[in-house]
Amino acid sequence: IFWPIVLKKIMAAPLLGYGYYAAQRILFGLPTVDNTYLNVLLGLGILGFVVFLAPLLWGLTTFLHTYRRLRRKQIMDPLWVQLLAFFILLLLRSFTATSFETLYHLQVVYMLVLVSLSAWSRLPLESPTRPRIGASSLTETPESR
Repeated sequence: IFWPIVLKKIMAAPLLGYGYYAAQRILFGLPTVDNTYLNVLLGLGILGFVVFLAPLLWGLTTFLHTYRRLRRKQIMDPLWVQLLAFFILLLLRSFTATSFETLYHLQVVYMLVLVSLSAWSRLPLESPTRPRIGASSLTETPESR
């Protein structure tokens, strides 16, 4: 029942919104409209929403890219699964309540997931059939040179 009212307000100021973190208090006298994405649209408009979605889309594409790497390894890396689980939980929770768009404990979890995903995606892909760099000197014999 509340969402149509919020959507009408968003349509009244679609580009820039009404002011981040203050719009819902000024317009409705409430601390939140109980949806991360509606909060951002109401406060920042479409322009701010695009900026807000950029790290989410980067995270999703990075998860898809790293999943392809995992399939080549034939095992699921537990760290990757944990990062994906946190990311999915944050996304699902953000549909029903405030989440990582405000200074809230979930924002710390969101940042840790993104930083960890960035670091994890840069790890070299190791293959059991391919020796590590520097490892060949230990197994090299004078005859093999």
